[in-house]
Amino acid sequence: MKTVTFFSYKGGTGRSLAVANASRYLARFGFHVVALDLDLEAPGLHYKFSQDPSGSPISVRTGVVDWLHEILEEGKYPADGLRSFCCEVPQVEQQSGSITLIPAGCVDSADYWPKLGSLDWHSLFYTDESPGVAAFMELKQTIENELRPDFLIIDSRTGVTEMGGVAATILADAVIALVLRSRENLDGSRAVLRSLVKTRASFSLPPLALTVALSRVPASIGTELEHTWAEEVRAFLNEPAANLLDTLTIERVELLHIDEALHTRECLRVGGNIGPNESLLYRDYLRCFRGLVS
Repeated sequence: MKTVTFFSYKGGTGRSLAVANASRYLARFGFHVVALDLDLEAPGLHYKFSQDPSGSPISVRTGVVDWLHEILEEGKYPADGLRSFCCEVPQVEQQSGSITLIPAGCVDSADYWPKLGSLDWHSLFYTDESPGVAAFMELKQTIENELRPDFLIIDSRTGVTEMGGVAATILADAVIALVLRSRENLDGSRAVLRSLVKTRASFSLPPLALTVALSRVPASIGTELEHTWAEEVRAFLNEPAANLLDTLTIERVELLHIDEALHTRECLRVGGNIGPNESLLYRDYLRCFRGLVS
């Protein structure tokens, strides 16, 4: 099982939509994919996978928050395993693989937010016997043992968070980081990515396969300016760090263009109703995800 975490320093980059499109991309190659929504404060993957013309989400009963609550608060492993916290994503044409979604939980239920609020993140990650890292390692191992996917695709929390750190360092084999061109976003993204490199080394873990994508690029700026922007972002991210061992070595910055049609209603480009010749963003996704499979 290969684990790929999608990360963004701030919201508004299209990260969750990219996660859903990457899952469809892999499923069309015949792979079994598990998509894990760890953006617990603003979960949205169950909307992104919807095929309903109205945009209504996939039906969700329980998810990660409920699993964590049973494991950490009640001290017991769910009797019926992990599958009761999953939902199957409807297949589309030309898709020989499958997608299983582990949502954050049912955000419309009366107990989702109290359960989320009851999770003590300090005790989970910052005490002498913090169970947080072990709990998420167990979740990853349980996914591999019970669901047996080829790929685990994780939608991580934004910013500098415990959950995002675990998803992008301990759990991931590869990270796709979506960035914006603003100095605020680039400063924060570079700091987090450098931290990932340092943390992986401190745990003696193999180096991450790191892909950076500059998101929300206007479609009208022209190829020459696009290349200039991509190179500026790459050069900024690769500037020498105070500790040279933490310096990034990004070889290429991918581009994700703005798709005006998605402003009125978000829908998937990969596995949707249009082909890559009709969508610049679709072609961007194909370039961005090409490193996931040989």
